[in-house]
Amino acid sequence: SEEEELEICSFSSSPDEIEFGKGQFDIIIATNVIHATPNLNVTLSNIRDLLVPGGIFMLNELINSSMAFMDMTFGTTDQWWSFKDECKYRTEYPLLSIDEWFTIFKDIGLDFDIKCLCSVPGQAAMLVRRNQVIIDDVVNSDFAINNNNDILYLTQGMNYDTVCEETLEFLQKEEILNKFIITREAQSIHGETNNIDPHQACVFGMVRSFVLENPDQSVKCIDVPQNMNQKNIDTIVQQEDQARSESIEIVYRNGQRYEPILCHSSVSNDLSEKRSEIKNDGTYLITGGTGGIGLITAKWLVLQGAKYIILSSRSGKVSQSSKDTYEWLLQQQDCNIQIITCDVSNLKSVDNLYDTIINDKNFPPVIGLIHSTGVLSDGLIKNQTMEKYTKVLDPKVKGLINLDNVFNTKQMDFVMLYSSVASLFGSQGQSNHSCANSFLDAWSHHRPNSTTIQWGTWLEVGYAADNIRGLKTGYELGVKPIPNDMGIEMIDLSFHNALGGDKVLGCVQVDWNRQNNRNFTRLYSYDNNITTESIPITNEFVQS
Repeated sequence: SEEEELEICSFSSSPDEIEFGKGQFDIIIATNVIHATPNLNVTLSNIRDLLVPGGIFMLNELINSSMAFMDMTFGTTDQWWSFKDECKYRTEYPLLSIDEWFTIFKDIGLDFDIKCLCSVPGQAAMLVRRNQVIIDDVVNSDFAINNNNDILYLTQGMNYDTVCEETLEFLQKEEILNKFIITREAQSIHGETNNIDPHQACVFGMVRSFVLENPDQSVKCIDVPQNMNQKNIDTIVQQEDQARSESIEIVYRNGQRYEPILCHSSVSNDLSEKRSEIKNDGTYLITGGTGGIGLITAKWLVLQGAKYIILSSRSGKVSQSSKDTYEWLLQQQDCNIQIITCDVSNLKSVDNLYDTIINDKNFPPVIGLIHSTGVLSDGLIKNQTMEKYTKVLDPKVKGLINLDNVFNTKQMDFVMLYSSVASLFGSQGQSNHSCANSFLDAWSHHRPNSTTIQWGTWLEVGYAADNIRGLKTGYELGVKPIPNDMGIEMIDLSFHNALGGDKVLGCVQVDWNRQNNRNFTRLYSYDNNITTESIPITNEFVQS
């Protein structure tokens, strides 16, 4: 470090008492000292409060063992027997085992990424990170008290289900007028991919739906770098509160502020410059493959030269409205197309799918994945439950994670994810659907070989084909459904731009003049050149 300060510090005192302040340190290192403090719970709680969310605590400690020289060397000192806490592990002796340390870490909120780095008889080096989600009423802050604000801090490394549960609980707090949610690198700026966190990106889909359902409530998502300290974050929150900007999504990178804008995607329409190609010596796996869009995708693959396709779904059944497409597929000579029943949200089921394909001599290894699963479980956020969220998240999010772990999708030629414009615009009564699809969108920024299509409603397959009322509602809102030929063109465009250009493409026909009068214009500003024919569309963060 270019700057060093040496100060006396007692971890037995609170951050306020030692004038360091809460959330000021990224790393705290302690060597053979914590056991000598009177109360472990107090000491570790103070260390936790000194750390930023996600901060690291490295601990090198003497470990309870049968090495008598410790008692002979240190046992005659007063400090060795100075413990006065009520910790159940320190009733007669000052040292703990590694397992006992781990248990105490979890009890006081140092509960993420706990590991023993190395150990020798009588000594161990341990590392733990703070992963406590802080719903911070900021009791000592005039900012929070006077303005009735509430802040939800999310930390790097949280799993999607924890993110969703904490965010749902936070959004359901009706008594709070102004809500701020802090995420860490959940959004991509200028195509950055290294640290994008799809788990935290779920928040943005939830909030986009929340503002449609609750136009009178204020909520802002502020996405900051992983290493931004607590003081800077709090300063940003206060600045955003004072600025009263209309945008509900703000991103900070390298000292610059960004807001989202909807625009026509810059992907190339010149398919002569293809960056990828379908191969005839590899297998392509389509999850949700027996549904209408899945079967249309299979037909597109065959027309591109694919010879081996696995159609996977929970039911294994082809819908009546898609049987003509399925029959066409079966009639193609030299093509091996097979339906395999699989629940992708179940890891064992995915393992069985993998084994079935690997052990079938008629199928070469899987080299491409199209993830097209999805279910709905609607309800306004105020009435939503984690049970309904899990029902929607499992096939899309947990399913993708399982497929990635079992099939090693990093090594595939491409992964194409079928998302929804619900993640782009939000959807009243479908925050869980928006949330799950936001994970998929971020995954494509996270993985170089992935691309995502945010589908609008299809005209001839899927929900709209069997729901005249849904079609009518869409027309009234200025949203036209997608004919099959447009959908196929979008698949082609997305695939051939999978390794370059915009990673997430929205396929929806929108009367933007009508949408400008609706509430979800709080979400985005619009490029002046965007029209109903502007397909595909994408949202970009621009400096503001």
